[in-house]
Amino acid sequence: MHILKCMLFLFSIASSALLIYFQVFTSVSFSDDDRECIRNEWQKSSLIDGTQDFGADFRISFADTHHLFKWIHLPVLPVPGPEILIIVTSRPDNLSRRNILRNSWKDLDKRMKYLFFIGLGGEIDQKTNAIVKKEAELYEDIVITDMDDNYLGLSYKTLSLLLFSFSKSPSSQLIGKIDEDIMFFPDQLIELIDNGFIDMKGSNMYGYIVEAGAPVLSECAVLKAPRTSYSCPKYPEYLAGPFYLVTSVAAQNVLKASKHRRFLISEDVLVTGLLASDVGVRRTQLPNLHMFPDVAHGPVLAWHTKLDGSKYLEKYEQILRKQR
Repeated sequence: MHILKCMLFLFSIASSALLIYFQVFTSVSFSDDDRECIRNEWQKSSLIDGTQDFGADFRISFADTHHLFKWIHLPVLPVPGPEILIIVTSRPDNLSRRNILRNSWKDLDKRMKYLFFIGLGGEIDQKTNAIVKKEAELYEDIVITDMDDNYLGLSYKTLSLLLFSFSKSPSSQLIGKIDEDIMFFPDQLIELIDNGFIDMKGSNMYGYIVEAGAPVLSECAVLKAPRTSYSCPKYPEYLAGPFYLVTSVAAQNVLKASKHRRFLISEDVLVTGLLASDVGVRRTQLPNLHMFPDVAHGPVLAWHTKLDGSKYLEKYEQILRKQR
C-alpha cells in the first residue's frame, strides 16, 4: 500500500491529477482551524529583501531562502508589448515539443504573444546548452535563465516568469502560465476576453479550481512538504498547475508577497493558493478547461494531454476545425 501511494504521488507531479482526484471523488472539508493554520504560516519580517528584477539578473525571495539568477537570453518584444503574454514552461531538451507548439500557434491574435521559459543551470550538457541558445537566437521566442530546470525548482521558475512579464513586458495585462503538455486554443481565450468573462485589469487568476481541503501528501518523504516549509494538514483552494492565467496586477502583488511565505515545492499551491489568498487575488474557474485524464469534448480552451508528435497535431487540427 505504501508503494502504491508513492507511485500515485509521483504521478501527480506530472499531471496534478491526484489532488484533483480528492476534489472530484472524495468529500473534502476545510475548517476554521485550517484557515487559521495557514494564516499563521505568514512570516511578518520586514528585514528580508523581496523578489526583484535588477536588469541583467534578478532575485526570487521566500521567507526561508532566496536565490539570485541571471537572464541569459531575453527575446526582443514589440513596442508596445503584447496585451496577452502566454509563457510555456519548457524543458531544455524538448525542442520537438516547442516546434509543435510553434506550428500550432502560427496565426495568433495581434494582442497576444507566446514565449517559452527555460533554465540552463545545473547539469545541462554543453550540446543542449548550445542548441537552446541557437534556437533562442533563431526564433526570438525563448526566455533563458541560469536556474536549474527541474520540478523541485518550479516555484522559482513560475515566479521568475511572472517577474519577467511584469518587469520586461509592462504593457502585458494578462499572463498565461502553461505547461508544454497543454493543448491550447488561443481563439477561445480571446473570446473570453472580448465577452467580458476575463477581467484583465483587476487582481485576478483564472484556471481549474482545486477546492480547499486537499490533504498534504506525506507518503513519499523525498518530495513531501517538509513540516518546516508547510506545517498545515490541508491545502487551501488553488488553481491546478498545468494551465492558469494571471493578471499583471495579481502578478505584481504575488511577487511582493513571496518573501512572506516559506518555499514550497508545489508551485500551484504556493503561487495560486497561498500567495494569491494573502494578497486578495480572486480565483475564477475557466470554462472548457480539461485536465488529464479528462478527454476533451465540446468547446476546448485548453486540454492537458499526453498526446505527442503527429497525434498531437492531428487532434489539434481536428478540434480547431470544429471550433471555427
